[in-house]
Amino acid sequence: MSPKEILLSTISFLVLLSSSIYTFHELSKPIKNYDSITWVYGLETLKREDIICKLDKEKLNGKPILLANPVRISTRLKRHPLIAEAKVKRFIVPQRKIKIYIKETKLWAKYGSILLDQNAKSVVNLNRTCLSGRTQRQLRAAISPLIIIESSVALKDHELIILRKLCKTIESSTKLKVTNIKGDKERNFIIYTNHYNFKVGLLDRSVLKRIERVTLVLDQLRSIDKNHTDLEYIDLSLSSSQVILGRKQVLTVLPKKIAQVISSAKPAAKPSSRIAVEPKLAPKPVPKPAPKPLSEAAATTTTN
Repeated sequence: MSPKEILLSTISFLVLLSSSIYTFHELSKPIKNYDSITWVYGLETLKREDIICKLDKEKLNGKPILLANPVRISTRLKRHPLIAEAKVKRFIVPQRKIKIYIKETKLWAKYGSILLDQNAKSVVNLNRTCLSGRTQRQLRAAISPLIIIESSVALKDHELIILRKLCKTIESSTKLKVTNIKGDKERNFIIYTNHYNFKVGLLDRSVLKRIERVTLVLDQLRSIDKNHTDLEYIDLSLSSSQVILGRKQVLTVLPKKIAQVISSAKPAAKPSSRIAVEPKLAPKPVPKPAPKPLSEAAATTTTN
């Protein structure tokens, strides 16, 4: 080996040795406050204090960054019901710091005491899980815009997934927000929006094809809205390709005198499924003005 090669290998060895010594020194150097070297990204509903609170439970203050295990910290963070994913990265150069990337859980619906995420999977059971006061307040705030699912029979996981797909189809087709879902003992379901109610029937294999019929009646729905004719429901539960538009039952409010005459003359009629129109009353005749009296001068002229 030439002297030049020996010199280069010696220099490289010294560089590696010094870098390893520096790295070990930085790793073993204690950190008084991990809050000051921690950066958190991706928060929407949660606050930074919620993440730091979980980090404090690791009891890292006063310990070297070498003991900050990223896997263990991310596992602890994922126990929070509003955290879907958490990635923790540890940096030494150019300065010691910890970066935490959070992906929050997108809640979709509340089924009994269970909160479901966007994949219709159970996130947390409010009755069985012991949560801190802060987490309970956060969940209560997140529940208010959620879809409420009420069913007389217990729903299985695949049925909840079907309901999620139905709601997604209705919202994307009509641009309406689904507010709640109700199912009876016969397992027939109605999906309620802030404008129309959709009768989807049984949650069988054909329900996803049946719900696609809503796109066929969109033009009719827009024309109905244009004419200010309210609908009570849209029935898509039939096995045929027929769609039934059910109109609201509206009772016309009449003046008291007319209502008394109608009630004394005819028996009370059942409310119709059509929209009742208030009858127009005949206009009253306008009295003619009385002839004006003649003046005195005109009266004397007529007498002469």
